[in-house]
Amino acid sequence: MEYFNNILDMFPSSEMKEKLNEVILAIDELSRKTPVVGFHHSFYVPGLIGYIQQLLVESKMNDFALQKFCRGMNYYEFADWIVDKSKEVVELQKQTVATDKELEQTQAEAISRVFQVISTLWMNCSPEIATYYSIEYGENRLISPAGVVYRGIESNLKELGIEYPDNKKGDSGHSFKESAQNLFYMIAGYILNIILLASIIGIIGAIFG
Repeated sequence: MEYFNNILDMFPSSEMKEKLNEVILAIDELSRKTPVVGFHHSFYVPGLIGYIQQLLVESKMNDFALQKFCRGMNYYEFADWIVDKSKEVVELQKQTVATDKELEQTQAEAISRVFQVISTLWMNCSPEIATYYSIEYGENRLISPAGVVYRGIESNLKELGIEYPDNKKGDSGHSFKESAQNLFYMIAGYILNIILLASIIGIIGAIFG
């Protein structure tokens, strides 16, 4: 935490210190949490059974994500809070009259570092939920909650001339073509399940008929 206290000392504005300190306190709280994993099955059965497995996993993840997570917010609400805080901090920094360009750059990089740390900690608290492609994004694409957080912070930091570190985790990645392909496999598996079930019924009927 000493590192983050040194960051606070970079900013003369008491309002900026207060905003950043909120984030730093949240960082401290998240760093003490034990990651929650194990929602996904080790193996998904193709077809209808796999679809049911997926629904069960999504239900369990959603139940966890809606529980109290940090600072009175659930997992999804806290993700929005991170993005909102980055916007508030950036707006405050933009109002600062720059007298030292080097210091201004150092401050911007420090802000970027703070939000990189908190977003990474948030994601690591439940990586399966954070990186699960479940949110509609653009045309025929899905994005994960981590992708939403990353893009929100990235957009805000650009106003300070800062390139947010590239983060492939959680970025949008499921195109319509990929989704259609997955649907085809699911349907194919469903048909195979029906054929298999019919065969089993036929065998049982032949034995006991």
